[in-house]
Amino acid sequence: MKHRKYRILSILLLACLALQVVIPGAWAEAAPEGWETLAPAETAAPEEGTDPAAAPEGPTDALEVTEEPTAPPQEETEPEATEEPTEAPEPTEPEPTEPDPLEGYTFPDNWAREPLMFAVRNGILQGRGDYNLDPTGRTTRAEMAAMLVRLLGAKEQGDLSPYRDLDPAAWYNRELSAAVSLGIFNGVSATQMAPMRSITRQEAFTVLARAFGLYPQNRRAYTRFRDGEKVQPYARDAVSALAEVGCVTGYDTGYLKPRDPISRQEVAALFYKLLDQICDDPQELPETGFVLYRGTEPLPQGYRLEGSLVLGAGLSGSQTVTGIQVTDRLILRCATGAELTLEAVSAGEVSVASCLTATGEGTFPRLVSAGSGAEVALDAVRLEVFGPGVFSGDYETASVHCSGAVLSGEVDRLTATAAGATVEVRGQAGEVLLPMERTRLTGSGYAGSVVVQGRHCVVELAYGELVDQVDWGLEGLQVQVTGTASISANSPKAVLTAKFTNFTAGYGCTDGARTCQVVWFLNGKLLGGSSSFTLREGATATCTKTFDRAQRPEQDPVFTVVLTCGGETVRAQYTVKVDRERWDYETALETVQGVNIEAEVLRRTPLYGDRSMSYILQYLPQGTALTHLYYSQDPGAPGQVRLADGTVGWVNWDDYLVSRTDYTQGEDYSTATKEGFVNQKGYSSPTGYLLWISLKTQRVNIFQGSKGNWKLIRSRPCSTGTNLTPTVTGVFSVIYKTYRWRFSDTIDGQYIDDYYRVYHITGFWGGQAFHSRPYRSSDESLLDGTMGTPSSHGCVRMYDEDCSYIYDEIPYDTTVVVF
Repeated sequence: MKHRKYRILSILLLACLALQVVIPGAWAEAAPEGWETLAPAETAAPEEGTDPAAAPEGPTDALEVTEEPTAPPQEETEPEATEEPTEAPEPTEPEPTEPDPLEGYTFPDNWAREPLMFAVRNGILQGRGDYNLDPTGRTTRAEMAAMLVRLLGAKEQGDLSPYRDLDPAAWYNRELSAAVSLGIFNGVSATQMAPMRSITRQEAFTVLARAFGLYPQNRRAYTRFRDGEKVQPYARDAVSALAEVGCVTGYDTGYLKPRDPISRQEVAALFYKLLDQICDDPQELPETGFVLYRGTEPLPQGYRLEGSLVLGAGLSGSQTVTGIQVTDRLILRCATGAELTLEAVSAGEVSVASCLTATGEGTFPRLVSAGSGAEVALDAVRLEVFGPGVFSGDYETASVHCSGAVLSGEVDRLTATAAGATVEVRGQAGEVLLPMERTRLTGSGYAGSVVVQGRHCVVELAYGELVDQVDWGLEGLQVQVTGTASISANSPKAVLTAKFTNFTAGYGCTDGARTCQVVWFLNGKLLGGSSSFTLREGATATCTKTFDRAQRPEQDPVFTVVLTCGGETVRAQYTVKVDRERWDYETALETVQGVNIEAEVLRRTPLYGDRSMSYILQYLPQGTALTHLYYSQDPGAPGQVRLADGTVGWVNWDDYLVSRTDYTQGEDYSTATKEGFVNQKGYSSPTGYLLWISLKTQRVNIFQGSKGNWKLIRSRPCSTGTNLTPTVTGVFSVIYKTYRWRFSDTIDGQYIDDYYRVYHITGFWGGQAFHSRPYRSSDESLLDGTMGTPSSHGCVRMYDEDCSYIYDEIPYDTTVVVF
């Protein structure tokens, strides 16, 4: 159009120039002021970069020019008076183009590219300075609040004064204030907002769903994820709602990872998947999709959307929405205090997401209140209340999932699903169902019937009929376990009885009883299986457990009885004491071990019946296994041995080989075991003292008392005979005492008559006795300090103070047991 106008003007000017021959100066007189004259051969072209169709129209619009040949010159005539032409405008500058919002940013070449571009293009994400989007960085709570406020176009400010951890000069204050005002964000406590703390995935899902008033049709949709049970209760509705609209899909592995931090690119992806378009101009509203409108102008009358429409915080004050049709959700996320009137509006669902007033005509299939403090006068087939408010419409069914809801209209069936909630009815209700515990039903209205299923509910509302369907289950049930107080080796059986009292036989019981399951545990491990149990007042359940006497329990057994009924459990514990001293005492004969020194016949040899080898009992083939008992070290003397069948005899010392294995043990027996051993063995002593030399533990145990009633008074380490020269076993008595023994020896080929000495000798059999460790005769220095392992020629070496005690305190004839 612009080119055509300039072409017409050029033709007109050329024609006028041609007439200058007949009418001199005519053009100059007729030209409007301010117009530039053009040479006949030139045309005015549009400036570069401008839209030709947008050029201003000149005065030639009133002239009609054809392309017919120019008429021949005519006689000069007086020109007719014409209207003064208007002044032509100056040529226009090109209209400025809007800057590219993506300019300066760098976007990754992966799945996050489009979501990030969407977030930047719509002013949601601005980067962390110097165009750095930091897509993989963790999102803070302040950043999440800022993104939601920018997304919704919110301007109003809330009160941040209760939160003491906010920096007044920080960048986030304005947007965080707006998020609090919208009811999107709360503090982590009454005084803490934690703005710079990373926000988790489930927290991000919660505030996003709260911002858009999204609540689920299926409140267990979160369980579709493999780790859905890890979603905390407060976030389950949000996760379910976002999963239903396809916004939250989880990872490829099927996991949601709800408690992990969420990255900035993941937040951008949430917005990108949820919203198909964001509009600030009502004329740009599309016909399909999930659309966010954040403009301030009213919606066009008769607008139709195949999808969901969110009316953002740009709409404030009093607004009338007329004739729009939304096939899915109409979400009212308008400014706080807005007053909306819906006239001839249809929607599959209306969701009130902020504190506003909504009135209108018609009945909607589903009305959801997700904001706090809304006043809604809309009729619906089904009402779902997730935020406190006043609802004065009429509803076929109403489900209240929070406390603080007021219903002043009429509802056929009302259900309160939040435990501990208060629901006020000012209108009329056909039936009210209270399935949760501690629900308070109040108000000035009336209910035809109230069905109470939850425990401890309070009904203050007037009603026609009250139906008590409270299943008290196991509430208040008491369990008392009695039984065996302690166990020991000789009394290893524990018998326990659990008695159940304070049972309430109410709804769900038959003949005052209900069927349950009872199981017993021992130290946390299942003891047997589950069994059916009829629970009634005073019922009892019994458990019996017999322990192995050979394996004393290391800890006192803890028995737990668990009664389960309808998802409820009652449990009680009972601890049986292990009488460890008694157990050790009773198992002493099984616990105490002697020392059997192994040996092997080197060649076929006779087994003699006496030490003097005067007669042969039998011949022993090479390899015969023996137990070595004694060797005197006298030249030519045989060694005493025992065969596997118990036969004891004497074998030439050179004809068998003695093992060098250490048969002792480092751990000593308990006092109870020692006393149990000597008492159960029936040892007696005429002096009131009894000595037991334990070859296994290398201890000398001294008892005081009498037969069957010996008490340990002293236990000291010793060193008995080696495997070659073992201390002889048996029952002996103290037969002599002497202060000192001198011993000769050959050292480096030199015979030394008085090489070493021992002191405080108390003899109990032949040359075997208690005495000190050996000292060199030359300087009284310790020759061999070994203690606690066999090292002697058969005697029992002890520390000086211990052998001195026996020497001084233990009387002659005192019984000495070597085992």
